[in-house]
Formats: sequence, structure tokens, C-alpha cells
Amino acid sequence: MLEQESYACGVVNGELRKIARLRGQEAHGIMECICSMAVGSAHLGRHDHWHMHMKGLKQILEMTGGIDKEWTYVMNKVRRANVKAAAALATIPYLEYERIYGNISDALPRTTRARLSKAVKGILAFCNVQEVICESFASLVLFSHAVSTALAAKKRTILYDPEVFIEEWLWVMYQLIRFPGVLRDESTQIPSIELDLNLGERRYKEPIVRGSRYCAPGRLVPAHANNILEPALRLAGLLYVDALVPDEPRTLNGYAVLLGLLTTAIDTILKHLAARGWEYEDDAAFDDGLPAMAVMKPVLIWIGLTGYVIAWTGDGERFWGLGRYDRSMYCECLAKVIGSTPQSVDALLESDLALCGLLDPKNLLRKEIATKTLLKGILKEYSNGEEFKC
Repeated sequence: MLEQESYACGVVNGELRKIARLRGQEAHGIMECICSMAVGSAHLGRHDHWHMHMKGLKQILEMTGGIDKEWTYVMNKVRRANVKAAAALATIPYLEYERIYGNISDALPRTTRARLSKAVKGILAFCNVQEVICESFASLVLFSHAVSTALAAKKRTILYDPEVFIEEWLWVMYQLIRFPGVLRDESTQIPSIELDLNLGERRYKEPIVRGSRYCAPGRLVPAHANNILEPALRLAGLLYVDALVPDEPRTLNGYAVLLGLLTTAIDTILKHLAARGWEYEDDAAFDDGLPAMAVMKPVLIWIGLTGYVIAWTGDGERFWGLGRYDRSMYCECLAKVIGSTPQSVDALLESDLALCGLLDPKNLLRKEIATKTLLKGILKEYSNGEEFKC
């Protein structure tokens, strides 16, 4: 595999020497080759190679004037190499995101779009979340609703243009990772995946990597934010859209980086809440980088539930034996916010589950299950140690 990658790099490097003279099909072909190597590097966990390929791709795009809009296949491949890997590593994408089409969510009735946008922006605005993040979540809610509406339609009566779908899907992800700035403290390093020479057997004509050893990242730290709720919110949003439309092939490190960052972000929030003494009735007076619990409750419930569900589903995807995602912090978050027993769920108000209603976790599980049922199962696991299976 490494020999083949080295050969491909040599071929591309040879063509790059004459890139300034290339236009049209030849230039786009070289861009596609580099994108393939970038996507492959991200999938195999060679993050250093991904950075190298993306820097080169950025230079080529600047030299050639960009991609012709009729080459949508190449453009989508560039977007995937740029956005998907950046999201998996919680780093800033190298390239700007150029929009061509409208949105699949534009097919929703105008009144529905207005209602959904107003609802999610209202929830987040009460938490003093920056407007650019509110806009990103409005895009996420509309896209999610468009996807769930199509999936619920009988006999596939709702079909979307694939090019428009891909553009909006990656645009939602791009907004969450890009704005308002860097999401991960870049001083915390992410280890690359190591591969031995035994690439295993072939099953169903697909190569199965048996020798991967991914060192789970240490304590990854989110970048500084004045409102410490914002990093957790953006991370949960990225995880949600990533799991909503599962991409193949999955990266070998799965959700490890994003979940690791989310765990740290939630831990920070809970420590600040503990410093308040858990006296939520009059916590608006605290100047600790968090809004009042009364307005933050629906957001924290959604963040904790989303983290748990994705960690649980992610375990089912990790066939290479790298251990399990730690779900204890998400259980802790829900227990502190709701109560430590399943019976506490019955006392929740409709407003407490408002964000869960807009971004329903059942969309990630691909089955009908009530939000309160999920919460009761998780809190039962927290209280008596009995593992809950979503």
C-alpha cells in the first residue's frame, strides 16, 4: 500500500511541474488524484500526509484559478477532502467553501423553515451563543429535517438532487468547523494510526485492515471560548451531522477526536456548575462563562444525549478492536442536569426537550424511539451500572 502511494505521489509530482500550463481536463485530473490521496491519508489516519496534500491542493487551485463549475464531481471530491478530514480532526479546513446550488431544505414549506430557524435560534440566543453559531445550527436543523422528511416518505416519493444534497451536507459541516474560529487547541497533538505490514485477508473483495493500532488521543482540549458552552455545542453538532449521513469509507479513528474533545468540554462545564454549588435557582448571577441553568438545560440535555448515542453507535462501527468509547461523561452530564434516576425524566418539561425535538437523536439510530425512553435507559445505566443498548 505504501509503495503504491509513493508511486502515485511520484506521478502526480511529475505532472505538477507543468501545472501552470494545464487547464481543463488535465488540471482537474491532477486535482482529483491529489484529493484521492488526501482522502486516503485521512482515512488511514496519516494526518501529516493529509496536511501535505491539502497544502499542495490549495497552491494548485490558486495557480490554475480554481475548478470549473461544470466539473461538479471533482469539486465535490475537493470538498470532501477539505471538510470531512478537517471535521474528523477538529481543525480549520484549508479551502474556502464556494456555493453553487441552493439547498435541499429549500423544498420544505417556507413556513416550516421559518418556524424551525426561529425555534433553534431562540434556544441558543437565550444562552448567549454567538450569532454565527446560531446560523450554523439553523442550517443543521433545516438539513436534518429535510433528510428525515425524505426518509419518512413512503415509496421514496421525495428525491433530492445528489449534487445539491452533497453541497448542503458538507456546507453544514463546514460552517460548524469553521466559524467562529478554531475548535481544537492546536497545541494538543493527535497521534497518527500505525499500520503493520499484514493487511489481512480479503472478504467480499474488500481489503480488511487487521493491523491498525490507534492510540486514543490524550486529553484533547477545545480552543478558548468566552462562552464555554459553545465548543461543546459545535462539537455535538459536528458529530450529529457526521452520523446523520454516514460516509464511506469511515476514517479508522472514527469519532475519537470529536468525542474526546466533547468529553473535555462537558467536563469543564460540569466543573463550573459544581462550583456554583448546583444551586440553579439563582445561578444567573455567576460570571463563569456559562449562561443560567434555566436557559441552558435543553442544550445540555441534547449535547449529553447526542454524545451518548454517537459513542454507542460508533462502537458498533469499530471492528478493528481499538476499545470502546467512554460514555461515562455523557451519563454524568445527563444525571447532573436531569437527576440521577430514570424517574427524574418524568419531571422534565416540554421546553427542556426543545432542542431534542429539533435535532432528534432517533434520526441517528434509524429507528423509532422516544427521547424520554432513551434518557431513562441512560440514567438507569448511570444509577445501577446496567448497560443500556440503544
